[in-house]
Amino acid sequence: MTMPLGLWAAGHIPGHGADKMTARAVVQSLPEGDIRLYPNPAHGVVHIQTAKDIKPLRIALYDLTGKQLLNKAFPADGKLSLQGLKPGIYLLRIQTERRTVTFKLSVY
Repeated sequence: MTMPLGLWAAGHIPGHGADKMTARAVVQSLPEGDIRLYPNPAHGVVHIQTAKDIKPLRIALYDLTGKQLLNKAFPADGKLSLQGLKPGIYLLRIQTERRTVTFKLSVY
């Protein structure tokens, strides 16, 4: 059974997009399918996939108090290590040439 999931991304319009929740994982993507973040919830590593015409530049990770935990160039392989993060909710900001998008990331 799948259920729609609200997207935590700047500029998201409810009812548009390809967000699906399963018993094990959530795949979040923008309405246009530009950026995908999976698995979510995640443990160990999270994958960030972008459309071919999207050039990601930087990623930043924040806790819910707004403290920046990470700010670096977008990894070439699209993988972000979650090693050392405590279980909880984080905000992952992805900066591209066109815009900046923020995803809610759950770490277990």
